[in-house]
Amino acid sequence: MKNIAVFAYNFTVEYSTSVLKGIFNYFENRDDVRVYYAQTKLPSIDVGFYEYQYWAAAEFLNTDTIDEIIIVSNSYFYYTSGEDFLKTIKTFFGKKIVSVGFDLQEPSTYYTDTDCHDSYEEIVEHMKNVHGCRKFAFFSANPVNSEEAKDRYSSYKSALKKNGLEFDKKRVFDGYFTSSSAQEELSRKIKSRDDIDFDVLICANDLMAVGCIDYFLAMGVSIPNELKIVGFDNTSHAALCNPALTTIDPSIERQGYDAASLGMKILEKQVKKRNLYTPLKIRYRQSCGCNSTEGLRNMDSYKNLLAYYDDISRIDFLFDFLRGTSSLSEIASSIEKVGYMFGFSSITVCMYENPFPLEKNECFELPNSARFVMHLNLEEHSKIIEDDGEVFNPHDRLIPECLEERMGKGGQFIIQPVFLGEKHYGYTICRLSRPAFAMNSVVLKILSSVFAQGYDYTKTLRHARSLDTANQALTSHNIDLKIKSSTDELTGILNRRGFLNNAQKVISFATEIGMQGFVFFADLDGLKKINDNFGHEYGDIAIKLQAQILKEAFRKTDIVGRLSGDEFGVVSIGMSDDYVEKMRAKLESLDAEYTKKNNLPFELSVSLGAAHFDVKKNNLSELLKESDADLYEQKEIHHARMNKA
Repeated sequence: MKNIAVFAYNFTVEYSTSVLKGIFNYFENRDDVRVYYAQTKLPSIDVGFYEYQYWAAAEFLNTDTIDEIIIVSNSYFYYTSGEDFLKTIKTFFGKKIVSVGFDLQEPSTYYTDTDCHDSYEEIVEHMKNVHGCRKFAFFSANPVNSEEAKDRYSSYKSALKKNGLEFDKKRVFDGYFTSSSAQEELSRKIKSRDDIDFDVLICANDLMAVGCIDYFLAMGVSIPNELKIVGFDNTSHAALCNPALTTIDPSIERQGYDAASLGMKILEKQVKKRNLYTPLKIRYRQSCGCNSTEGLRNMDSYKNLLAYYDDISRIDFLFDFLRGTSSLSEIASSIEKVGYMFGFSSITVCMYENPFPLEKNECFELPNSARFVMHLNLEEHSKIIEDDGEVFNPHDRLIPECLEERMGKGGQFIIQPVFLGEKHYGYTICRLSRPAFAMNSVVLKILSSVFAQGYDYTKTLRHARSLDTANQALTSHNIDLKIKSSTDELTGILNRRGFLNNAQKVISFATEIGMQGFVFFADLDGLKKINDNFGHEYGDIAIKLQAQILKEAFRKTDIVGRLSGDEFGVVSIGMSDDYVEKMRAKLESLDAEYTKKNNLPFELSVSLGAAHFDVKKNNLSELLKESDADLYEQKEIHHARMNKA
């Protein structure tokens, strides 16, 4: 059995997903190989709060079990230079490596690449001889300072010379491989139609070309009648823009396929040279004056639109199942119902014995011990949840020995770190049934947070079970006070300490994955009056019943705790604004019902304050202050209504 790791910077970028799809297609029917795909980002990345955590996946795959690494090198170069990238991956040079799109300049490494010189010569010759163009301009990506940007620029200049055309530095624009950067550059240099002294503009990629088309069309320039535009990459933007973009197709998916083929030849000792070149093609379309409509274009657009809305529906469905705080067992049951929708046939979760914080720029060191906690086979609808699963060394093997037979001979997997904020918990390995890398990236980001929170919540439940056992076996003076301290003795719900600890975790998790909700502050009305008129025994009864009412009114997944004598706190995720008034009405109804059912000599009543939380406002302490202030206003409204009555 061969084990191959595949590193890519980001699974949601079209270039990366196309390369990965090519690799997937090559290995699809092989049962003698296990392929592990890792979204690795960079260890010092400044994008996002915790994106640096993804680099841990690279360290998982730098273990003894991996025979070879395929690195989608070009996917990293928008965020780092070639020189810095080589320093980052230096520790992997002891393994066999295939680099996609970039020569790592290391004798023991191999690479696939494309040679765009011939393609630029062909497109320049076509524009000159077929369309009569003589004044050529170029939109470079020179500021990015990547190898591919340099190569495309030099190939363009060489193509002009080969076709006997003059290179004019004044007709060179500079961008950053993005549509917005192209439009910003044009807005500085092309103020009106009179500033256009060229009849064709060749761009270093499709995104900049599409930005140029939009800019010139807005200016009233006719494309292709007055100006012809050419791109590079043949992304979906090229086929779907209007007019459709003529572009150089680097056969990105084919590059991935060729990289996988080269990788297997290396492992089978059949390779004769370090590199393999993938041929490029020209896609002639309307933006250069060729009226090719590519008959499948509209159908492809329709399919892409359907796929987009399918994906949105799936994500929404996933949130419905995984909303709130759940144990690993409850999470597994939920995923069983929706997991098949996302292209996974199995999901395995392994956690470290002791989760640890990992800060930005801190070197990740793979622990020597991990514990198997969950395996879901979504095709067979079977699951294994282990409270005390097999402990193994992830340096020696990524999958515990107890799962070897279940995992089958070969297969293709995504491996992803499990983390929540700075805290690092372990990793999950998901077998792929189809190459839906972009969607799987989003799903795994959600699941990573869910697994981390579920792991913490499961440990809390275990502590609670331990407490129950201890209560039966030990006298009160031997009870573990640390465990007991999270539960309120009178009501059985969380006490202040337990609520504050759990509530902040839930809020942090919710905002981490883009959800919002409410923090409620509830206060039992008239407790002093109950104590004075009927005695403290009835006061305790009122508090216990109000706790039961709150538990019944809110969902099982909401966090409910007693903050002080007659004050309660609640955290509820994913509720809309009208939920607050509905909850007040529901509590009023339940209070009346419990009063009658328990023959109380007084009326149960509670006031409810609310504070909305989201990614910008998620500090529990501040939210409780805000909901307490709202509670005060609600009490005044309530008292005014009572006095009026």
